[in-house]
Amino acid sequence: MAWNRLLIRRSWTSWDTKTNRAAFRMIADLVPLTELAGTTESAASAVLFGAAGLLPDPSHDAVLAEQRTRVQQMWSAWWPHRKAYQPVAWNRHRLRPYNSPERRLMAAHFVLRENGYVIGRKIIDAGRHGEEPGRSLRRLAALFTVESDPAWNRFYDFRSISQEAGTASGPKPHS
Repeated sequence: MAWNRLLIRRSWTSWDTKTNRAAFRMIADLVPLTELAGTTESAASAVLFGAAGLLPDPSHDAVLAEQRTRVQQMWSAWWPHRKAYQPVAWNRHRLRPYNSPERRLMAAHFVLRENGYVIGRKIIDAGRHGEEPGRSLRRLAALFTVESDPAWNRFYDFRSISQEAGTASGPKPHS
């Protein structure tokens, strides 16, 4: 279990540039990520966004109309957990919209979700098969290659959206 935790922590620090690496590490340290496996996707995202301090309070904060129901549901799921977490400091200085902490956290959540919230164990398993290194690297890369939810493709945060659809990791490449 210690290796799983360590690899989750290390993979989460890679979710952002050095600008917010410490914030992602703090979330990995604070949130029992493997325990999210026993919850619904909505509850898991609520805990992640709430613990990160990125979930707006729908009773006070402006939220996009298309996100209002989602935010209210997430807030209701987050509310019982809120006192267990300390604030996370995010640096938004000179960030491009596709690099917003909300988008990065959303992408990290998709990877966790697709890997059953035990990505650390799967990282270890990817290298255990005694295969040639290229095949192990492809197996490892596949762990981090996930489809995003179309409802999130234009998402920057709960207050703004992109005019163009993108992928979890950024804008769609032009053909």
